[in-house]
Parts: sequence; structure tokens; C-alpha cells
Amino acid sequence: MNTKSRILETGDNQISYPYNLHVSNKKNGRGWALGIDIVKYKSQIDYITAHSLGTVIKCVDYLSGTNGVPDREGMGYGNYIILRHSDTLCTVYAHLEKVYVKEGDTVMPGTRIGLMGNTGSSRGAHLHLELRDYKSPIKTSSSLNNEQLFTWLDPTRYINASLPICKKYSGFIDSISTSGVSGWLWNGIDDVAEYATVRLLRLGKVVKTFSGKASAYRSDLAVSGKGNGHHAYDVRIDLSTLPSGTYTVDVIAPDGTVLGYSTPDSPHTITVPTRVFSPGSAFRLSSVPVYNAETGPSIGTRSGTYYIHSLPISNGRIRMTNLRSRVGKPGQVSFWVEAGKL
Repeated sequence: MNTKSRILETGDNQISYPYNLHVSNKKNGRGWALGIDIVKYKSQIDYITAHSLGTVIKCVDYLSGTNGVPDREGMGYGNYIILRHSDTLCTVYAHLEKVYVKEGDTVMPGTRIGLMGNTGSSRGAHLHLELRDYKSPIKTSSSLNNEQLFTWLDPTRYINASLPICKKYSGFIDSISTSGVSGWLWNGIDDVAEYATVRLLRLGKVVKTFSGKASAYRSDLAVSGKGNGHHAYDVRIDLSTLPSGTYTVDVIAPDGTVLGYSTPDSPHTITVPTRVFSPGSAFRLSSVPVYNAETGPSIGTRSGTYYIHSLPISNGRIRMTNLRSRVGKPGQVSFWVEAGKL
């Protein structure tokens, strides 16, 4: 991909006719479309590449080497391509000499899609580039050029910048267990591996969160048009440091969208059982305050797996040791910890 231009394969962008002049021409009846005209700096001709990930939804490719000749729809674009980048946002590449894609193709940023030309109502080889924002999701190619259905945006600021695409997240929670939460999450546009955040809530307050990438492949997602299908997540969760009780589980998309459950009767909660304290029981600690005795200030925090050394619980604290082989043996207490933190 050309690092100097998201539209020209090898050269620098040179705007030969800016957006404001197109606006002026249209107001005065001397033009029909709003966009910018681009040539390759100094040498003018270049191959045209896809600005961003998109789907080809319109191609005209039967004209060659002509100018002033409209296509069969009566447009002046000559050979042209329309790429859809979201439900409503499209780019248009017009006056092409050659077209290298077909309708239905998915193209990556930097993919060669055409050759700059002079077809249609054109005075000299150049690329006419448009950015259109349709008023409702695009469902057919039959009325793509009906300007009552879209708004032209000035593409100048986006020549070498990301398009103003609003990601619309969707997805579900398919299953939950005491070790993980799985489902799928897609941003509705591209195949970026988005993060799913699992939340555990108690009495409406978030107690703990876990995060993981939604990047695993599921064939049902690919078949149903969810990008390339690599949008499944399986987020591992750790309940070992949580007090016993019942927690509500939900999953949050990067924009704050709360994902629902794939089936209405799916369980929405996880129960942490009441802990049984007996010598040798293992507990995993995560930055838990520890103590030298059953009274006194903390001596710091510990993380890792530790074992109950011995009972009883005294002043709410219990003896712990770092090896199972040291359980119950005199002089092998590593520290005391509040039983409620286990």
C-alpha cells in the first residue's frame, strides 16, 4: 500500500479541482456531482486503489479512451466504481480507463481497483473521487445515484485519513460458566479483532471485569455475513478471589453496547459457592493484604496460590502457607490473611 496516498498506487495526491469549485459549478448548473479531482503529482496517471476496506456495489467498465460520452444510465462518470464501507458510507471512483474488480468483490485498503482515465464527461485524465453518506442502509444498486437518497461529504480531509465511519456493534453471549464466557462480537464494518469485556455485577455494581479478543473463527458467523467470521470470543474468568454469592454476568462492546443473550432462557448469573475452610484447602490470591499475626497492621500484599496452614480462624484471620507439604507443620506459616478475602 502506498504510504503517500490511500488512493493512488504509486504517487502523491494532487488535487486538480477542489470540492468548493464542484459545489459552485453545481449551484450554477455546470456540474452534477460533488467531489474532488485528483491526479498523480507531476506524472498525472496512476493506478487507483481502494481507500478503505469495502465491498464493490457498482461497476461500469465498458467505455474506453473516450470523453464526453455518458454511460448507459445517462451519467457522466464514464467507467466508475462505488465501494460501500459501512451501511451508509460509500466512495466513488470515476472516469477510469480500466476497472479491475467486479460487483460483490470485497477489497482491502490499497487493493488495485482501476486505472485513471478520461472516460465520461472528462477533460483530461484524472480521478473524480466522491464520498457519499446515504440516508438509510444501502440495499440495492438500482438507485445509488439518486441524490435525494444521500448527502455528499467533502472527501478532502479523508484523502489520507480514516473515513468517518460509525461502528455499530452487535453480538451475543452464548454461554457462561465458572471458568469463562463465550459468544461473538462484531463492529459491523471490518475484521478488526475487537475486545469483549465481561462484567460481574452484584446489587447492580460492577465487582470485577475480564477482557478478551473476539477473534476466533465460527463458520456460522461467516455464513451469516459477519465479516470473515473471526469474531467469536471465549473470555476466561477467575472467581477465586470473589466472596461467595450470586453475580450477574454481562458483556460490553468497546462503545459501551451491552450484548444480549442468544436465547432468552439462558442463565444470566454465576454463583460462587460458600468457601469451606480446612487445612490444605488451596486459594488463589490476587494482591490480597497479609499480616504477621491475627492482629496488627498489614505487611504487604501477596498474589499466587496458597494453602490454609491450620485452624481456627482468629480475629477474622487465618494462617496460610505457600506449599501443600507445609500444611500443619510448626514454623511453616507464611502469613495470616482475612478469611473474607479468600
